[in-house]
Amino acid sequence: MAADKSENSSVLELIAATKTGDRKSLAKLITFAENTPEEFKDLTLDERLKIVTQLPYFISDKIYKAIMTKEDEYNLQDFLVVKDPLTDEIVLRISKNITFEVMQKAIEYLFTEDLGNIYRAFYNMVNYAGFDANYVDTITPVEMQVYWMYFMQDREESSSNSNRTQGAALPQSTLNTELGF
Repeated sequence: MAADKSENSSVLELIAATKTGDRKSLAKLITFAENTPEEFKDLTLDERLKIVTQLPYFISDKIYKAIMTKEDEYNLQDFLVVKDPLTDEIVLRISKNITFEVMQKAIEYLFTEDLGNIYRAFYNMVNYAGFDANYVDTITPVEMQVYWMYFMQDREESSSNSNRTQGAALPQSTLNTELGF
């Protein structure tokens, strides 16, 4: 650990020497950085701040420009694209440049379902479709929608069959054991 502290202080000394325009110190700093396996992310916040604040302006400027170039590159790549199925227009586009605003959009997109709709679907599945409440509690809202769609199709088919036979005692649709309900 003591060797780590002395290496960090020597890095800071090299950085300070580059501010004076000493090209030899700058060359030593670059050589040291290329040969050091330690990554910037492994340093403490205070050590990072010392390094960043002591960098010469031209190096800070190059780093900033490299970061901006990388951000632009990621901004051109799609993370998520949602298209309107009718017009094929892009309705929602989230880039791979994950900023606070992009993360906020992704979270809004994932959690836009109104909680009242979820409780209503849960209630309908238990009371009308005859599902066990414990089972409904373990499935996702999308699975509930699929089951509800099948339930409504079966109900529509049975009502259309009973209308055609006008009161004949035909059996209602049988349970589909393949889907588990």
